[in-house]
Amino acid sequence: MFRRRDSMSPDLPNGELSSSQEVTTFLQRLPHTDKWRYHGKTVMLMDERTISQAEHSGLFLEAAKGTKFIGSPTQGANGDVTNLSAPGGIYVRFSGQGVWHPDGRQLQRLGLQPEIELRPTLAGIRAGKDEVLDRAIAYLQHGP
Repeated sequence: MFRRRDSMSPDLPNGELSSSQEVTTFLQRLPHTDKWRYHGKTVMLMDERTISQAEHSGLFLEAAKGTKFIGSPTQGANGDVTNLSAPGGIYVRFSGQGVWHPDGRQLQRLGLQPEIELRPTLAGIRAGKDEVLDRAIAYLQHGP
């Protein structure tokens, strides 16, 4: 679900919306299909480098298949980018729209949260192992 406020409407204290403030809300739905679909378990590996479109893709995977997230929380920085040119050659970019999980949970500033939280360790890196990938494979083969 996405929400965007009218940028010309004044804010109330604590970020509340005034009764006259325009808010556009829209849903992105998965299209219905009669074509073959994969029915096995799916996972998405993620960490703090996962941002923007990758988070949005995660929302779709979660909604479409119940994809399990493995790794560490993402940035929580997706949403449409608004560009603003100010006098003096100053350029500002910011997200001008809120994004939520299909069930209404907040995404921005919180990120996608892993069902199985795991970070690479120094010992694993030194041993040439990808511990997050290894855990994802174990989940797919044997479950949680």
